[in-house]
Amino acid sequence: CWSTNPNPTVSDNKTVDVAAANFTSLITGLTPEKKYYVRAYATNNAGTAYGNEVSLVTKALAVPTLTTTLITDITHNSAHSGGTIVSDGGTPITEAGVCWSINHNPAVSDSKTSDNVSLNTFASGISALNEATTYYVRAYAKNSVGIGYGNEVMFISGFLDIDGNLYHAIKIGTQFWMLENLKVTHYQNGDEIPTIAITDGATWKGLSTGALSHCQNEVYGYLYNWYAVADSRKISPSGWHVPTQTEWTTLINFLGGLANAGGKMKATGTSLWLSPNAGATNESGFTALPAGARANYDGLLNNGTYNSFFWSVTEYDTQSAYHLTLFHTNGESTFDFMTKRYGFSVRCIKD
Repeated sequence: CWSTNPNPTVSDNKTVDVAAANFTSLITGLTPEKKYYVRAYATNNAGTAYGNEVSLVTKALAVPTLTTTLITDITHNSAHSGGTIVSDGGTPITEAGVCWSINHNPAVSDSKTSDNVSLNTFASGISALNEATTYYVRAYAKNSVGIGYGNEVMFISGFLDIDGNLYHAIKIGTQFWMLENLKVTHYQNGDEIPTIAITDGATWKGLSTGALSHCQNEVYGYLYNWYAVADSRKISPSGWHVPTQTEWTTLINFLGGLANAGGKMKATGTSLWLSPNAGATNESGFTALPAGARANYDGLLNNGTYNSFFWSVTEYDTQSAYHLTLFHTNGESTFDFMTKRYGFSVRCIKD
């Protein structure tokens, strides 16, 4: 039995439960933010006895709490997100979805979706976007108290390189990273980056100027030697650049360090990565792909589907430069330096 006054009795609110040595009672119909006093009771032919008194204070009704899902499937005018409702705030959810804007802290007064409120986790399609534009997204949910918002996520809708190839980007920590490997064939000024055939290993291994190579699979982008990466004519799309080792380190540290970052960066599954693709969660959204490398010693492709190699623009010495490696066998990542004649993938970071 319970009451808002001490020493509740069966003349107050009460439950009638199974008469067993131990029983459990459900107390309902309480008012939010209210103190109640509760006593167990039992009645027999001799009368009613009461247990010790305990008290409770009911929680206040609140707006829902929720998280915003990582942005995926970005195109030049659309993307996908969603949310997970952590708490309904004590009253039923009446509307949920995502809202987005070109300004921080988007609200339901901006563009929004209205999704299935019967699910704790919902998916949302974001549409009618402008190309090469930074967008801010938050999941939202409404109840009778008000509107709760999830954490803010950011992304850049599709943008083009000088060849017209479409790329997308996402914010990871404080940085914006391209989501695809570079596949441009011209520098920013229009000069062509020489393409060396996969079968022409002799030419590749003798180069000391910029060049590119195709991979085993077009989805992996192209492989570039370091001379192309560091060329003053710039290999990256306008407004972007090849990252320094320091910028790579910032990303790795944000993702938990070298021992953990690789798995958080790798695309999941084994359709592109060689099995087991251990530790791959892609929770960062970086979606690293195993393009492998083109070697300096014989000019041939190797490690395709096994590893990801990404150039930095930072030199180790006159012959070598730093790069980042991810592996199919574990979720680690490593920094190393390699001869500039190697062909590695390139991911760009926003200026």
